[in-house]
Amino acid sequence: MSETSTNPRVNRSPSRGRNRALRLVPAAVVLLAALLFPSLVGFNAYWIAIALEVGIYLLVAYGVNLLFGYCGVPFLGMGALIAVGSYGTAILMTAHGWSFWTATLVCIPVVVLGGAAIALPSLRVSAWYFALISLSVNQIVQGLVTEWDFTGGFTGIVGIAMPTIGTYVLTLSDLLYVVVALNVVVVVLMSNAIDSRFGRALIAMRDSEEAAASIGVHTVGLRMVAFAVLSALCSIAGSFLSVVNQIVAPADFSVTFAIFFLVAVVVGGAGTKWGPLLGVLVFFAVPEFLDFLASWQQLVYGVVLLLLMIFAPKGLVGVVTDLASRTGLTRPRSVEPVEVGSPAETHDEKEGSGKPVLVESELESRDGGLVLDGICKSFGGVRVLDELSLTVPDKSIYAIVGPNGSGKTTTLNVISGFYQPDSGTVTLGGEGITGRPGYAVARMGVARTFQTPRILEQLDGLDNVLIGAYRDEKASMVEVLLNTGRARRERKALRARAHSVLRLLGADEVAATLGSEIPHGQRRLVEVARAIMSESRILLLDEPAAGLSPNEISQLTAALRTVSKLGMTVVLIEHHVDMVIEIADCVAVIDRGRVIAEDTPAVVFSQPEVMSAYMGV
Repeated sequence: MSETSTNPRVNRSPSRGRNRALRLVPAAVVLLAALLFPSLVGFNAYWIAIALEVGIYLLVAYGVNLLFGYCGVPFLGMGALIAVGSYGTAILMTAHGWSFWTATLVCIPVVVLGGAAIALPSLRVSAWYFALISLSVNQIVQGLVTEWDFTGGFTGIVGIAMPTIGTYVLTLSDLLYVVVALNVVVVVLMSNAIDSRFGRALIAMRDSEEAAASIGVHTVGLRMVAFAVLSALCSIAGSFLSVVNQIVAPADFSVTFAIFFLVAVVVGGAGTKWGPLLGVLVFFAVPEFLDFLASWQQLVYGVVLLLLMIFAPKGLVGVVTDLASRTGLTRPRSVEPVEVGSPAETHDEKEGSGKPVLVESELESRDGGLVLDGICKSFGGVRVLDELSLTVPDKSIYAIVGPNGSGKTTTLNVISGFYQPDSGTVTLGGEGITGRPGYAVARMGVARTFQTPRILEQLDGLDNVLIGAYRDEKASMVEVLLNTGRARRERKALRARAHSVLRLLGADEVAATLGSEIPHGQRRLVEVARAIMSESRILLLDEPAAGLSPNEISQLTAALRTVSKLGMTVVLIEHHVDMVIEIADCVAVIDRGRVIAEDTPAVVFSQPEVMSAYMGV
């Protein structure tokens, strides 16, 4: 029978509800101000046009925040994408008589394909090299639209009509309401996405691409999705800019225009939900109210940016958040209370994840036998693995030990698909996994940890564990974006599972703690919990006890015993010999990339060659 956790940090529901309500207040104020803005300025066309441009630029800033703030890709080709959407809409409306709405819809897939083409170099070059490449695309597109006749050359395209609905011609105020509605839709959908497994996967890609691949994230595919979202928003923004300005000219899409969006997001707070809004307001709307600073605008921007980077690296959102925390407007972080029973009891049989929380019957049905046959791996002229062959029994704890530099971590990298062997094969449950990329191996049921814990510092402990279930979540992206009942039920079931795994390791006190604030020993346990959360067929642990206290090692040892009894195969690299002797069913000692002994711990550690190679005796 399940019982509610008594951990106060887990059950702090009143403060969590208060924080939720406080987060809704700014959103409601901003929305109300946007809707009342035309009447507040007396329906002045100039100020309504300013508000329209802010709303249009916000659409682009949200996309930039998704790609750069959450995915970590510095992209500076926004001007080119906006130009294509703007020119495409203008040409279809003026030269071919299309309606604004049809032209806008047609331009979106064209711009998305263009964005995908620009994104391809990001798969092969470093982030900031790609930023320079994408920046050059702006120059190319600006040069092309200046030279081509059908784009109007240097003067551009003029006389673009306002959108219509039937015979009714929309006013600037009407367009403002449309843009506000678009912003609301985009914010809601992106908020749902960021709070889901897709958002956690983007953050994992940004902070550690290896960690993302180890949980089954197809990093290339997800990155292309982020590019597609940004491209679509740029296309829509370009379409609206063409009718608001009623003219499209090459000068509108300069290099400065492209850099503006990235700087605005950084100043506002990259990787935060409110960052784009604050950044765009500071860098676009505020100067309109400070005409007397027009001649000093670039200097003021430079000084503000420099001060923020020095004193507020998290942007304006970070400043506001810190002030709210210090003044008591927000309470300490808390996680949603859930009913958490024992590991063998918590089960969502009809809805949600459809999976138990570490239920023995399901894990025992998996065949996790692992075989490495004749694996060779060299780096330059150094052979790290030399005809390495291992047979890991199913549902066992198999330890790999050896001196530093013997090839232990390389062995795990070969198994998990991060390294491809020069020769030899790896099979799991009789199925070959050699040559498969890391994310594909993870989806086959291989989970792993790393020598240095890959903790996502901007997520709390619970979310760091939740991301381990990435490949098991069934709700589609559409269901997640719309926050359907199935997506909510699955999210609730997975949170219960994550709590159960954290409690199994004795680390549930860090469920509400930011990753950046989790102590080293607890980071190890959280990373192990994330691997266990996946309920994979085989668990690869790379020195999980390094840096742990004796009490934490005891917790880890007990947890690994439980996991093994429930049917998961564990491959353990560890220097704590006492721990290996205590829990390992079988031990393989490798030296210079070869197996020199393989047997039970008692037999292996009594052999002279092992004492010589490993113990230095």
